[in-house]
Amino acid sequence: MIFESPKDAMPWVGLYIAIASLICALAMAADAIQAFWQRKLWFPNRIFTLNAATIKLIAVAMKLPVDLTNDMSHYEELATKMHCMTFLITMLANFLPSLGLMDDRELLMNMVALGILMITIVVNIGI
Repeated sequence: MIFESPKDAMPWVGLYIAIASLICALAMAADAIQAFWQRKLWFPNRIFTLNAATIKLIAVAMKLPVDLTNDMSHYEELATKMHCMTFLITMLANFLPSLGLMDDRELLMNMVALGILMITIVVNIGI
C-alpha cells in the first residue's frame, strides 16, 4: 500500500487510533463488569493493568489530540482535545488499583514509562 501524500494515509491512521481506543474501552469495561459481578467496590484490573502493552495502547489512543493536522475550527479542536484528555484521565484512574499489586522494580519501570508518555502528551497538546 503506497500513499501519494499524508492525507491519503489519514483514514488508516484514524482507524488505527479508533481500534486502540476501542480495545482500551473494552478492557476497562470488562474490568468494571467483573467488579460488579464479584460485588467488589473497586475495579480488580485483571485485563487493563499497567504494563508495556497498555502503555503502548495509550500512546496510540492519544495520537489524535497530539497530531491534529487537518483544518478544524478552534472549537472543534478544543472539543477533540478535551474528549481525549477525559479518556486519558479515565484510563489513568483505572490503573491506580493495579499499582498496589506490583513489586518495587516493576512499579518503578512502569511509572517512568508512564511519566515519559504523560510529559510527551501534555507538551504536544500544549503546543
